[in-house]
Order: sequence, then C-alpha cells, then structure tokens
Amino acid sequence: MKIFYIGHVSPSATTRHRADALVRIGHQVTLFDPHQALADKLNGPVASRLHYRTGYRLLQHAALRLLQSQATAIRSHDAVWVDSGELFGPDCVKLLTSYCPRTVLFSPDDPTGGRDGRRFDSLVAALPAYDLCVTMRDPTLADFKRLGARRTIKVWRSYDEVQHRPPSNDEMVTWPHGGGIAFIGTWMRHENREDIILALLQHGISVSVWGDGWSKSRHWPALRHAWKGAALYGRDYCRAIAGADACLGFLSAQNRELHTKRSFEIPYIGGLLVAERTSEHLQVYDEDRHAIFWADAEECVNKCLVVLADPARSHAIRAAGMKRVRELGFGNEALVGTILTELFRPSDQRIVA
Repeated sequence: MKIFYIGHVSPSATTRHRADALVRIGHQVTLFDPHQALADKLNGPVASRLHYRTGYRLLQHAALRLLQSQATAIRSHDAVWVDSGELFGPDCVKLLTSYCPRTVLFSPDDPTGGRDGRRFDSLVAALPAYDLCVTMRDPTLADFKRLGARRTIKVWRSYDEVQHRPPSNDEMVTWPHGGGIAFIGTWMRHENREDIILALLQHGISVSVWGDGWSKSRHWPALRHAWKGAALYGRDYCRAIAGADACLGFLSAQNRELHTKRSFEIPYIGGLLVAERTSEHLQVYDEDRHAIFWADAEECVNKCLVVLADPARSHAIRAAGMKRVRELGFGNEALVGTILTELFRPSDQRIVA
C-alpha cells in the first residue's frame, strides 16, 4: 500500500517513528513535512506565537497552495496520513480528500482539552472532513464525535520497536549518569512534577532531570543541581532510562492524560516505571509486579525509597515490566497496522466507537 505521510520528518520525532513503522510492516511511504515547507512563515519568535495563538487560521491560504503543489503525488497514493494536523483547516482536508478519499488524522495531543488555548482551532474545524480520526483519550473521542467527526477510534500510546530497543552493555559503558531516579521531560506550568521532584530531593533521593523549560520553575534554585541538560533523544534517551534505578512517569492533567508514551517506552527500554496511579495504568500493569504507582508526593517519595532500598525486588519488577509490555504489543508497528486496518475496513464491518 502507498501512503502519503504528512508530518515532521526529523529522525527524533515520534511522527517519523510511526512513518518508519509503516515501512517496516511493508508499506511504501512518501514523507512530506509541511513545517519545513512553510518554515519561512512558521518560524521566528513573532510568527510562531502568532500562528499558535490564532489556531493557524492565518496560514490556511499558504497551506492550501502547498497541498495543491503536491496534487499529482498525492493522487498516486492509496491513503493520506496526517500526523498531528494542526496546520490544516477544513478547506485543506477537503482538498486532500478530493485527491485521495482515504484520509486519517492521527492526533497524539488533546485538541479539545483547552490546555493549549486556540492552537488547534483549524484542526477541530476540519474533523468532519477526515475519513478517520484517531485519538488516545476517551474525553477527546467523545469530543470528536460531538464535533462531527465521521469515524473515530481510540488507541493506546506506543513505544518504537527500533528507536527504543534496550541499550547494549557497550552503549552503557560510556553513559555517565547511572543510578538514582530519572525524569526525562519538559517542565510544565500548573503541573505537579516540579513539586514531586523537590519532595524527592528533600528526602535525600538522587534525582536526574533532563528536559526543556526547567529554569522557569519556581523551585529552580533547589532543582538546579538535579537538572542534567536539555531534552534527550535517540540512544541517549534510552541510556538514561536503562541506567536509572527507576524512571518517573508524569502525566499532564491539563491534557487529560491517563497514560503517556513513556508508560510503555520505559518498560520496553528496560527501565522501572514509577508513575501516577490511573485507571489506564492499572488496566495495563499489575501494581508492584510490572510497575510502581503513586497518588501524591508523599507516596511517590515512599515508593522511591523502597525501590532504592531493595535492588533485588526492583530488578524483578523491571524484568516483569519488560516482559509485560512486549506481551501486550504496544509498539508502533502494531499501532499503525491497527489504524490502517480500520481505515480500509468495509463500511459494514467498521468498529462502532
């Protein structure tokens, strides 16, 4: 099958990982990055903020012309996969559908949750134009239906079978940050992750943090020594997870998350997941057998102290988590296969969701 794949093409982007997974399961994929093609209009401190805050409405004429320039290429494909899709409003998606009727929106964010202001206005308006819309959240699924999406499904987040393979012993030899509790992720305003990390540090627990924006934290003077650098990608991301005694799995309450991609990446890589207790985490993992869960800062501190005090037990949970996530098959190859199966399912056999 030939798929015209619209999304970020950077090798570190999860968008690209899904496209590569399509190739690995036997499809021909044409990559097209509208962010690169429209860089002159998107980049820059003023332009980027303007488009973000106006839902890319002012970009629609340029986006439409861009897709028109790809008409011949798109028509030669069996499906169009739009990953994220915030740049495209209704006219853009209707144009895509006129070129290729099988169009799928894969939306890893929460366009209807409100955390990101007006960012997703164009995407939300375009929902009814897609053949299939994919989300990872029950509330978003309900919102998509209410807003007129013709067909919707909910899927789980995923790890990548290649990008997140466990690091070899040789890879770990040169990694300088072993042991302790690790968190790899962005600082977020109005979330509790900075409070949890501060509580861990105040109880004498060694914590290593990688990610952007942490200097904005109100606790930055106390967190500064725990911050090891900017966001990690590729093999360094995997080495940081594998080298830690345990890895924190924070959620974004503003983004209505009950699990994240790290919920699966951490165990797949070989790390020990210590995450917020949610209905979806408990649906996937047996607590204290496959992963460690907590509800607040106090419980997180206590759970981390136990992890560090009993390496044998922690190793057993880590191994069980690795086995469990592989048994469940939450990899990108299974994910993209499921979505394509639904996209091409005959109308009388489609999932009612």
